[in-house]
Amino acid sequence: MKFNFVKAIRKSILLSVLSAITAVNVFAEKTNIDGLSRFKLENGLELYVAENHSVPLVYIELAVRTGAINQTKETAGLFHLYEHMMFKGNALYKDAASVTKALADLGVTSHNGTTSTDCVNYFFTIPSAKLEEGLAFWNAAVRTLSITEKEFESEKKVVLSEIQGDQANPSYVLHYFSNLLLFPDDPCKTDPRGSFDVVGNATVAQMRNIQKEFYIPCNSAIFVGGDVNPDETYELVNKIYGTWKNTPGVVSQKVVSASGNQPSLNPLSETKFLVMPFDRIAPDMAQIEISWRGPDMDYNYEDVVNAVYLDYVTGKPDSLLKTKLCEKSEYKIPDPNYVGTYTSFGRKNSTVGCYVLLKDPSDNLAGRAKDISSYIQNTLYPETASDKKAFSSKNVKKFKTAQDDSFIKASETAEGLVTLARHCWIDGEMEYFLGNRKSSSIKQSKVQKYVKDYLESRNALVKVIVNPSVYQKTRKEFLDAGYYEVKKNEEVWWQREKFAVDVNSFPNDSDFIVESNIYVPEKKDAEKNEIEQKRNVEVVELKNGIKVYVQHTNSKVNALAIGCMGGYEKYPPELSGLEGNLFDVMSSSSKKYSMETRNQMQYENGVSIDKYCRTLGSVLYMYGMEKYFDRMMDVFVDGFLYPEFAGNVMENIFDGNEQRVQNILNSPETLLQWTIGNDVFNNHPYKTVGGVTPDSVKNITVEKMKDVHEQIIGGGDFFIVAIGTVKTKKLVKTLNKTIGNLEFDSARKHVMQNIPPVKIEKKKPMILTHPSAAGTAYCARVFASPVVNGEDTIPAFLAGEIYSDILYNVVREHYGICYTPYSSVITSKAPVSQDYLYKVSDYKNAGKAVKEAMGYMSRGVTVEKSNEDGSYVFSTVAENLESYRSKWLNSKYGNSKTTSGQMFRMISDIMYHEDMDYDLKEVELIKKITAEDIVRVFNKYWVEGNGNWYAVTFPGNEKNLILE
Repeated sequence: MKFNFVKAIRKSILLSVLSAITAVNVFAEKTNIDGLSRFKLENGLELYVAENHSVPLVYIELAVRTGAINQTKETAGLFHLYEHMMFKGNALYKDAASVTKALADLGVTSHNGTTSTDCVNYFFTIPSAKLEEGLAFWNAAVRTLSITEKEFESEKKVVLSEIQGDQANPSYVLHYFSNLLLFPDDPCKTDPRGSFDVVGNATVAQMRNIQKEFYIPCNSAIFVGGDVNPDETYELVNKIYGTWKNTPGVVSQKVVSASGNQPSLNPLSETKFLVMPFDRIAPDMAQIEISWRGPDMDYNYEDVVNAVYLDYVTGKPDSLLKTKLCEKSEYKIPDPNYVGTYTSFGRKNSTVGCYVLLKDPSDNLAGRAKDISSYIQNTLYPETASDKKAFSSKNVKKFKTAQDDSFIKASETAEGLVTLARHCWIDGEMEYFLGNRKSSSIKQSKVQKYVKDYLESRNALVKVIVNPSVYQKTRKEFLDAGYYEVKKNEEVWWQREKFAVDVNSFPNDSDFIVESNIYVPEKKDAEKNEIEQKRNVEVVELKNGIKVYVQHTNSKVNALAIGCMGGYEKYPPELSGLEGNLFDVMSSSSKKYSMETRNQMQYENGVSIDKYCRTLGSVLYMYGMEKYFDRMMDVFVDGFLYPEFAGNVMENIFDGNEQRVQNILNSPETLLQWTIGNDVFNNHPYKTVGGVTPDSVKNITVEKMKDVHEQIIGGGDFFIVAIGTVKTKKLVKTLNKTIGNLEFDSARKHVMQNIPPVKIEKKKPMILTHPSAAGTAYCARVFASPVVNGEDTIPAFLAGEIYSDILYNVVREHYGICYTPYSSVITSKAPVSQDYLYKVSDYKNAGKAVKEAMGYMSRGVTVEKSNEDGSYVFSTVAENLESYRSKWLNSKYGNSKTTSGQMFRMISDIMYHEDMDYDLKEVELIKKITAEDIVRVFNKYWVEGNGNWYAVTFPGNEKNLILE
């Protein structure tokens, strides 16, 4: 379990040590990575294609090498705002509603855009038969972005709401205040969300200037992964994007950035100590985080390699750093699970550090934090770098193997492979990525120099996070020790005089000319993308009758799971989380393998043993490389049969419970969901949930966990699923020596209850308040929905998909009410579903806008596009049905691209439907659903059934929030 509650935002780069190779400037080339091809168009646009025919889907991503790294105080936040505008309309799709309709017609399973410090990217997954249409979609968006004043002002409201919501989150407050200290000259270059003032006063001309300077082919790349032919993909990309022109005199931002000044690597004149009262951390715990400026990808790549290796060495469960910290009893660090290290690499904004969770925060926490940070900086890191064992050829080899394994797991899908390629393309390290990935460059002397230069001789930023109730008692102690108190309303960088901007100087005109002649693709019908799933599954039994489902695949990643029937319904609400805690113990230690031994084995073998709990059952699973499967099998089974209810394992679990409760009560989103569950399921079996709650946390005991374990093992009400390159006979033979020897008592077998439906009585909106919701609101309209396996279930899913798009077009795009609205349909024996409004900014019109959207759907019409006067052009559910069928089927199919996805799919089918191939039958069922079915079900549950509003907003805003 991880305890880093306030992490620096990490960039998921490939953590491999790669040897440089000579760049080969060719028009098109295969690479040293199986399945990956690279192309370059004459205009400088790069194309990377990962060929994988496992499913008939294709992932398309357009990436632009820009982001916060290119911001000035006058443009901070505009790159993020521009990202939002990319979905507002273009030459092919004139407005936001048309874009949403186009995405549905493409059968998009998921889509998004993100703005980070170093990159802005846009992506979706579609049927491979629609590759040309998908490429043409992003081509029109990137080259012919249309910006109307109405759409622009509406979207600014949405982005401003996001900024306000972040400012109320203590995690963000501390993160950005830390960056202000670590990057004092240009903190805006670490903040993609940007300045409230700049975004609020943004002009269309500024958007056009960004487009002209950054959205050009020589600064962009296309990443395509899936069921495609690389050469044919290149021909399409060249035909569609080959006419895209660079702005005269503008070059790749990689070149521009590398030629600029690097932010100081030692920005602090002395070690700086911060303390922040944080209501999401439990009162009996505190966290210390020590941060330094790290090596930047644009300037210090060799030092990045050294930092990665050091992070690998110190991250081991038995590392010198973790072991020695825990040996000092005065620090009160229970075990190595409470210590972690991190590296967050960027082109010009890297940070590295270490975090520690400790107990008894009322006992000299200020002094302990100083001692711990000094010990880590001046003793433990230098000792680690001087430890010859850490740099033995054996350890370096293990490191290389671990990185290679990580690469294989990450690239299990074509989408994963091109995502890795994109990370390296952003940093300009593509040649390393395409190289031989050798670890010969790891030298102890280099790592020692890195520790000396970056960690030992430079001033650190030390942050202490503590519960407000504890801080109130120890505040004087911290202030006397020289700590700076970071307050919830701490000024962010753009509120400081040094970074003030004159918004009246923002440009209001631009010489940018939008292209008019854009590629128009040939439309392909949605029904042409038929899904056929072929599975090779064996169903066998152990000698005691336990069923084993073995699905054979060619993946190098295997999965093994034990699904135990029963779930939440076995327990009263006051024991919520009991079974989940038992499975935590199973995944942590056992009679033969202590927690320490298991942690070490999982770290070295890259295999994870974990659990998840659902309404009808709980699952213990193992996931990792096939070559370690046999080695870890005994560890996994021993945890299931003989969990160890003692020592640090239990302390970790109970600490985790306390932390979960603290988060439930102090995060607006989790507080909202907990409140809904308590109210809707009052006096119902499903008031019980999978995790501990404020009402159950004190009732969870070791004795009760043992009783549940005896019932599971003694009743035999479980099954086993294995997926990958698994030999069935060998697996059964191995399992028969352990699980197969169990004898069962039928009296202990759980008998599934007849769960009654949920009765929702009409009530007035329930509105709660919390300071962390400052400047926004989180709202949900809750209603009963169809039971699992009922005739209305699949029509309800389709209705939810269609209605979500209507909500998006009406609530977000037309009125700018909130950041994201959607309708979520839940599957269970007694389901309730939600229409959810995330980060509301228009409090008075939220309910009215939802009613308007509901009215359209209830009449069987969808929003096709908008007229110039703002009125809608409608189409019908019937006219769009094939697109939504395709979208839903592609989503189901896309979830099975990985071994883990296939595992969860099969377990769900068995638990909820008692049929391992139920999802295949759904494919046939959905073809029979009519538009009339969908509208009927929508009216039955969304409109005619009682729906109640729940919300969390900030104190004083309750009366402003109108939801009915």
